Amino acid sequence: MIQRQESKVTMEEVRSLDREVLNDRLKATLSFILVSQNKNPLSPYYGGLYLIYDFNTSMFRRSDWVWSYGPSIKLLVEGAQNDFISKEMGYENLLSSARLLAESSL
Repeated sequence: MIQRQESKVTMEEVRSLDREVLNDRLKATLSFILVSQNKNPLSPYYGGLYLIYDFNTSMFRRSDWVWSYGPSIKLLVEGAQNDFISKEMGYENLLSSARLLAESSL
């Protein structure tokens, strides 16, 4: 289940583009991508991304969103190269998810 996260920072802090704020936002974005990845090996969309998360029912609504694969793969790979993110989320975890996502688009 995905939970809405309340922002821990003020708008003034966001405007400053502080590295801590940027890393926090990147981690939240990557976490959503990882959670929205279809991990069911029996699914024809295995490795792909779900399109919509319905907060009212706490479930994903659409089983594929191929147009988001490229930007998501790029973000996963570049996130793995970020020292903070790779330590927090796991370098191999990010790259293996990117690889699975890329293979699902073939």
